[in-house]
Amino acid sequence: MKKILVLFFILFSNYSLALEWSTEKITDEWEGTTRTLIFSDNVNPNKPLSFPYQDPTVYMYWDCENGGFTMRNTASNILDTDIADGYNLIQHDIKIDGDIKPITSYQQWSSEFITLDWYNNLNLQSATELVVRLNHYSDGYRQYTFDLSNFDPINGCN
Repeated sequence: MKKILVLFFILFSNYSLALEWSTEKITDEWEGTTRTLIFSDNVNPNKPLSFPYQDPTVYMYWDCENGGFTMRNTASNILDTDIADGYNLIQHDIKIDGDIKPITSYQQWSSEFITLDWYNNLNLQSATELVVRLNHYSDGYRQYTFDLSNFDPINGCN
């Protein structure tokens, strides 16, 4: 019984860590500018991806100066895109607190960063959960769930 309680405590404490968002100030020494970004923890897809993308780095950040969410996903073999001059427009769905919304996201060529708010005017500051669904080449649809319950752009950006 004691082992079960210890295991439960470890699992619960690890789960609660996934709710954290951290603020970082990024300085561009060349430009002489500083940006404040709020980062989520890394998340995993709902089903594993195949080689070479089986262990992707996936997180999201909020840009305090410019507003908007950007998602980093090293498994950048995304389908359902329209090719433009130097970037892709990705047609995909998201769920905001369970409500499905089709959106268009922006991704520069050869980039791991997908800008979710670029075209969509998403209001995620009051949401508690965001699920991003992407169609990966040869693997199909995968979902990436971000817990927004502890996301605080007002205090995090100060």
